[in-house]
Amino acid sequence: MAVLTMDQAIARLREQGAKYAPAAYHFIRRALDHSLRRLKREDAGRPAHVSGKELLEGFRDLALTEFGPLAKTVLEDWGVTRCAQVGEIVFQLVGMGVLGKNESDKIDDF
Repeated sequence: MAVLTMDQAIARLREQGAKYAPAAYHFIRRALDHSLRRLKREDAGRPAHVSGKELLEGFRDLALTEFGPLAKTVLEDWGVTRCAQVGEIVFQLVGMGVLGKNESDKIDDF
């Protein structure tokens, strides 16, 4: 399977009926990077990993930083209203090969 860009993966997910706005997928990617920076796990030489809980904490922090009191409104506009939906987006991106996961990672972590 060819490696997809983020935009290609989002387009395919949308074709398959994904219910989230494209911005939600891009925000998850930024939240992952933000979480890695917060946890000081950036290492260009090897893949870094965060748990579902750590990603949710980074997601929340980034949403509040970027959107302030409008964070809830913005996320609702994207179709994201629960933590489980963050996990759903993550696993959709994993399924497209854009994000990776460990064997112990599961959607219930969100």
